[in-house]
Amino acid sequence: EWANMPIGTFANGKVSTMKTGGCGPTALSTIANMFGKDNINPGTVGAYAAKNGYITDGGANENLFTKGAAGLGLIGGKISKDNFDRAVSNAPMAISGKNSGPFTKAGHVVVSNGIDRNGNINIIDPMDGKSKKYSKDTIKSGMTNAWAYTNKPIGYGPVSTLKNVITNGLSDETKKMIVNN
Repeated sequence: EWANMPIGTFANGKVSTMKTGGCGPTALSTIANMFGKDNINPGTVGAYAAKNGYITDGGANENLFTKGAAGLGLIGGKISKDNFDRAVSNAPMAISGKNSGPFTKAGHVVVSNGIDRNGNINIIDPMDGKSKKYSKDTIKSGMTNAWAYTNKPIGYGPVSTLKNVITNGLSDETKKMIVNN
């Protein structure tokens, strides 16, 4: 439905579309849908990202997953590799990688939505929308960034587990944005 929608320009000057560079917006819309935000779809996030400067060199930049996510009503933040294991057990995450083995040879963003009893991460790949299982080591080896999300104010219930994980290493301004959302 949104495959041919332009969202930006690649470094080589070619037009980026949702099909060729929209994995980030699609991943973020998938996470929003997990929290019941059914009015958000890949096309709305792609247009939002393009309009607000969250597309660089044809694909999503980090700001889409922080400032952009907050603008869509999601609460979350960047996760370090050191905190990945704890975070992936507690919240949906967007995970980006370059030369990321099981996904693509270029940059790509996928969604995690839980761990099975064997410790494998359930990954939803925006390229085909299918769920697949991968070991934590496989995901971490190709990961360049990860962001965890919640739909509740940080500090309540199971989300309190994420408070230090999500806010660790963030600027005071970003911490306030996350905690006050």
